[in-house]
Amino acid sequence: MRPDKPPATPLSPRRRVNGLLVVVGIFGGILFCGVISAILFPVFVQARIAAKRSSGLTAIQTITTGLLIYATENDERYPLAQDWQDRVGARVKDPSLFQSPALSKPSPCDVAFRARLSGRPKMAEETETTVLLFDSTRQVRNASGDLDSLPKPGRWRKGGVDQNLVAFADGSARFSATNEVLH
Repeated sequence: MRPDKPPATPLSPRRRVNGLLVVVGIFGGILFCGVISAILFPVFVQARIAAKRSSGLTAIQTITTGLLIYATENDERYPLAQDWQDRVGARVKDPSLFQSPALSKPSPCDVAFRARLSGRPKMAEETETTVLLFDSTRQVRNASGDLDSLPKPGRWRKGGVDQNLVAFADGSARFSATNEVLH
């Protein structure tokens, strides 16, 4: 023991209680933050899913608008299936709109053009029942085909129901259950 240092004195009971209160307060704060984050985590996950759904719906509506503008500029005829994305892409401007936010791996195009409409004139009777664009398993540039390439199960899930994005000849778009009959 060094002579210049006074001997150690035991902590008073009051200092022990204060130290214990500090430790309990810190532990309580950490516990409170953990509980709050456990409550809010599912809320943030749901908000993220809702944002992706909204983004996907906006993207397919924008592509549909571009496709309808193309038809208007070309004697009311739809583009040819083999190069529809190239022709419509100039009117859409943002190539990322062709990629589904529901998929983690980007591809050149996650939507397909209805092949039976290829080069056909736009008909007045084609409305909200005529499918124009849809989510597709054919993830290539200028994908086209029939509704048999709709993903099963659907890319989007809400309320326990698998859904896919579908756009119609009247310019509308919506989520459609995978078992729903589309024309």
